[in-house]
Amino acid sequence: MTFGLIRDFADLRRFPLDGYESGTSYRVSRREEEGRTAIELEPYRRERPFVKSWEPFEEDRGRFESIVAEGNSYFLLEGDAPVGLFLLERYEWNNCLNIELIEVVRGRRGRGCGGLMLERIFRIAAALGVRAVRLEAQATNGDAIGFYRRHGYAIEGIDLSLYSNADLESQEVAVILKRMLP
Repeated sequence: MTFGLIRDFADLRRFPLDGYESGTSYRVSRREEEGRTAIELEPYRRERPFVKSWEPFEEDRGRFESIVAEGNSYFLLEGDAPVGLFLLERYEWNNCLNIELIEVVRGRRGRGCGGLMLERIFRIAAALGVRAVRLEAQATNGDAIGFYRRHGYAIEGIDLSLYSNADLESQEVAVILKRMLP
């Protein structure tokens, strides 16, 4: 497998974006008490996998074009076919590298592609001299959260309303993970 630079939005549209399916999720709860707020995450096995489909790239075209223009977004290629991709955005203000999007095509998941991409991302981060790599995953995607944790990422934050005002009720809560560089 090799990596190929994503040069522009037309390149990006070659990838068959298809979302995720996860057999594990995290229950997220918030408790307010006098002088104390507690937010808890509890992993659990789902009776049926949670399935999430992504919207086409067009919805985020302007944002993705500017991220791709930074020159740190790649396909993982098997021959000429993209089997994975990642879009990286550098946050100058806090010296972090954000994984805006990372995905492996459905038929190649669980075969080491994600690990290869995370290794490449970490090498890019080291070359850029950033202090951390960060990403966001949904609490409904516990399988991905477990994967990131096995690769050295730690849960560092929760956003209870990143996607909508009803994230806590729907349990589609944003979980922020980071891996620090030495």
